[in-house]
Amino acid sequence: MTLYEMLCRSTAQHPDKVCFRFESDEFTYKQTLDAVNRVGHYLLSKGISPGDRVVLVLPNIPAFFFSYFAVTGIGAVAVPINPVWTADEISYILRDADAKALIAAPLPAAQELACSVPVMIWAAGEQADEWKQILATGCNEPLPGPSGADDLGVFIYTSGTTGKPKGAMLTHKNLTSNVQSTIGALQVKSSDVFICVLPLFHCFAATVSMLVPLCLGAEIVLIEQFVPKIVLNAISQHKITALAGVPSMYVVMVTASIPKEIFSSVTLCLSGGAPLPISVLNRFEEMYGVSIQEGYGLSEASPVVAVNVARKIKPGTVGPPVPGVRVRTVDTHGNDVGVGQPGELLVQGENVMVGYFGLPEATAEALKDGWLHTGDVATIDEDGYVTIVDRLKDMIIVGGLKVYPREVEEVLYSHPKIKEAAVVGMKHAIRGESVKAVISLKDGQTMTANEVITYCRERLANYKVPKNVVFMAALPKSSTGKILRRLLVDQE
Repeated sequence: MTLYEMLCRSTAQHPDKVCFRFESDEFTYKQTLDAVNRVGHYLLSKGISPGDRVVLVLPNIPAFFFSYFAVTGIGAVAVPINPVWTADEISYILRDADAKALIAAPLPAAQELACSVPVMIWAAGEQADEWKQILATGCNEPLPGPSGADDLGVFIYTSGTTGKPKGAMLTHKNLTSNVQSTIGALQVKSSDVFICVLPLFHCFAATVSMLVPLCLGAEIVLIEQFVPKIVLNAISQHKITALAGVPSMYVVMVTASIPKEIFSSVTLCLSGGAPLPISVLNRFEEMYGVSIQEGYGLSEASPVVAVNVARKIKPGTVGPPVPGVRVRTVDTHGNDVGVGQPGELLVQGENVMVGYFGLPEATAEALKDGWLHTGDVATIDEDGYVTIVDRLKDMIIVGGLKVYPREVEEVLYSHPKIKEAAVVGMKHAIRGESVKAVISLKDGQTMTANEVITYCRERLANYKVPKNVVFMAALPKSSTGKILRRLLVDQE
């Protein structure tokens, strides 16, 4: 099945049902498909052909839905990227993907690049008159669609923390198979109401908060960005049942005074994108009576790999692999390690990308013998539950001993005064590296470095205890709310 066929099927089953809401607007499945068809025919009239790359620089607005399915619906490739990127960052993607078109909101960076692509389409703001005309009077006949599910549908550019971003090439089958696996793991249904507040350019939001509900024929409440008051009002007003978030969102929710009844309709809370501190998971359930199901994925796997089962959550783990996905852990020589032993996590399944665009060497390094090498250190227990220990590249070596930042961060998060924490390695003349903790405190709290060190010394082996502690008002984060540990390393 292709992405466009998936939308057409849901529309045939639920033509008059609300597909998604945005602010005061609502769109039925029929209206959504009509808009997709009109944008698709317009792209065809501009010479966009199957296989051409179309970059989307759009926030969470209806134009993202219409553009994403229109591009993939004519057999072209959608390339969603972060709308807060600079002109230089976007320009790199346009060149690397050899983009034929750019669909954008009138952001300064996009305006600077308007002349750098053959086809420029403004989908919001004062420059969007043509876009509005397309949606009002364009051809809404069915689109030709890609030739098959093995055609490329989407490029997801990885964050590039260790170099220039790489375009993970995902086929329609990669994405739709991952959607079906995720539905099976989460046991969601067409009567659910999803809130989509994570940015849609990110694969987590695109799959879990857009593709999954659209496949089910469910309703989506689209929120442009995470503003707690707006999100909480939407949860209450629209009786949201499914919420997908990142740990920083849940940190905000457990440090605020939110009436428990706000979450009375919520039956599914997901966390992904970064490790969820166990203390935050436990506190959220205590405060609101809803369990958080932590999961794990990566762009190269469309992205969902594993998620905790609702009735058997193991705090600290990311759950078992979703249906149809296989995982294993190996040592540095590629040999399988034992139950509960740390090793690099490998992934196999129809959700795994076909490679990185234009990078055969990087593809060969990531895809070996039919397995995707994630670069994450993990353990797998006797029930098949995966625990992410840390990134291989984030590991700190202190006098030859391994320190995984997440282990130290879990201890820091358990302190009642600490709101957020990140642990990185510092150069050390004798030991090679030592541990540094960067911390933000909860409102009204004070703390000294010695307090932090003493607290950790009581709970960790000496070589894992931070030797340097820095306090910040707020830790640097990406637009998806992930703490930018790599930025802290670079500053160090």
